[in-house]
Amino acid sequence: MAKRIYVGLQDPRVASDVAKRTGIDLSKLQQAAAGKLELSSKELESVEKALARSR
Repeated sequence: MAKRIYVGLQDPRVASDVAKRTGIDLSKLQQAAAGKLELSSKELESVEKALARSR
């Protein structure tokens, strides 16, 4: 499931929207999408909810 979330964050507009909704730093989200960083389970949960709202 995390890979699906990270693929969704590869679009810069989506990543920016998710960053605003979750309060997670945009650069951290971009690093996670690139596979350089793992988000915590709590962060993943909030990102998943934000992605669902932005679709």
